[in-house]
Amino acid sequence: MTKKRFLPYQLTLRAPALVTALSGDPNSAATQPFIPGGAIRGAVAGRLLAQHVDPDSEDFRRLILSGDVCYLHAYPEVNETRALPLPQSWRGIKNNPGMVRDLAAWTGDVEGPPDAPEASWPPEALTGPPGPFVAPAAGPRIVATPRMDARLHQQRDRVRGRPGPEGTQGTIFAYEFLQANQDFRGVIAFSDTALDKGEDGRLRDLLRKPILVGRSRRAGYGGEAVLTFGELQSAEYENLADGLHSDVKKDQALRLLFVSAYIGRHPETGQVDPSAVDHELARRLEGLALRGRRWSFEVVGGFNRKWRLELPQSLAVSAGSVLMLEAERDIELNELRDLEQTSLGERRAEGFGRIAFLRAADEACLTVKPYEFPSAAAQISPSSSEDSLSFLEERILLSAVRKELDRVAAEKASTAQKLPTNSLIGRLRNRLRSVSDETTAKEALNDLATWLGQGDDAFKEPAMKQLEGCKIGGSTLRPWLVDLLRSALETETNSDNNPSFDWNGLFAPLTQSHRLTTEEAAHAVLKSHRCRLCVALIDGVLAALACRNRGGHDA
Repeated sequence: MTKKRFLPYQLTLRAPALVTALSGDPNSAATQPFIPGGAIRGAVAGRLLAQHVDPDSEDFRRLILSGDVCYLHAYPEVNETRALPLPQSWRGIKNNPGMVRDLAAWTGDVEGPPDAPEASWPPEALTGPPGPFVAPAAGPRIVATPRMDARLHQQRDRVRGRPGPEGTQGTIFAYEFLQANQDFRGVIAFSDTALDKGEDGRLRDLLRKPILVGRSRRAGYGGEAVLTFGELQSAEYENLADGLHSDVKKDQALRLLFVSAYIGRHPETGQVDPSAVDHELARRLEGLALRGRRWSFEVVGGFNRKWRLELPQSLAVSAGSVLMLEAERDIELNELRDLEQTSLGERRAEGFGRIAFLRAADEACLTVKPYEFPSAAAQISPSSSEDSLSFLEERILLSAVRKELDRVAAEKASTAQKLPTNSLIGRLRNRLRSVSDETTAKEALNDLATWLGQGDDAFKEPAMKQLEGCKIGGSTLRPWLVDLLRSALETETNSDNNPSFDWNGLFAPLTQSHRLTTEEAAHAVLKSHRCRLCVALIDGVLAALACRNRGGHDA
């Protein structure tokens, strides 16, 4: 069976992240307490598309679609190790917060001897699990919950700058998010084929720059994360408390812990069914008898930002669920390790279906203590205060400029006449979708300049006529775009040689009102992002023109 190797990484959040979990309230958003593997996978796919890698190519399929590379969830870092989902069989004792009962050590048999009811179930009143994660290493049972917070937002009218139209009140939204300045640890699993192709080194290079995770990035949840990679290792968890280290003998009890949620499909009906794990486990490894379950369920879904579509929602076995098993034959440790490496169920490339085999629960009562995460202030050392100030200044300035560009784009598009067709607008906007940084923005603007210029690669005459016939802001769309592209691509530009758009006139008041240090530093920040801001302006104007076409407001 194909062996896998695991590349660990540390993910540091430099901005709040809203990694949404499915919830019933449409006016609120709850975050997951970890960074899903699908978010890392999506970031890799975005970087590949930004490098013009064909989605149908072998490279793209191997890294994203084939399952040769699996992006496992990033869980909170506890004592410099990757935390483990807390077993669902752990239940707190109501009158003793520091103690838990492990229900995997109890049979739950209500038909036992009447004079010894404690042999089947704990006698105390129990509460829920003490937390979502636990330290994986042997020793004291340390329970961890990442630092989270919540904010209230009120819907505002973008033109009036206040909640709702006259006489109405804006909708209130409640958002829960992961706080910035905390560390998570994840793993990327590689097959032999992927390692032979050197995909581990390629991933290190693709994720060298910060990535964005989560949603609502314009509402203050940037989700900017920095990844630091370690060395390849042979197992997802190398030092796992209660882990198996020898062959399993016949009639020996053991446990299966779901390290991530499991999505299964029933072999007969073909429907998504959490109970399919029984059939799949019996098919994948003979000789394991199911003796009990301590599990819970959740609905998992997601959102594809590229397609702008929701992913199918599925009922899944929650991470931390426990199956109590018994060996019906002698089972070699390698058989169990092979099943752990390949995992179970569907969507394995996104980190679902990860499992770990543990020894039978031999402690019915456990002592736990909470893990104290370093505070956000403690993680920012004095030596890095200047970098943190520059980082904050950059975020504040860019946020203010983007809001102003949205206003300018809407105002510019409102004056347009004889609009081009949405198919032509879509061709222009589609090239801008892959922009992720200043380099890719410059490449996209150069391509647009080529299409709008002269030569074999330029647009054909029908498209050029549409762009020349669209009147916008005292000019026509094509020369306005050409001047705007030239102003962004030239390194030394002032408003005098760019009659179509006054960049300096836009930047001057913003650098005065939103800078944290010097005006020169603020100008340098905006100059270093000139191409990305130009992309945002062009895309905003084109989007507004497309909306006018769909609404039938063309003049």
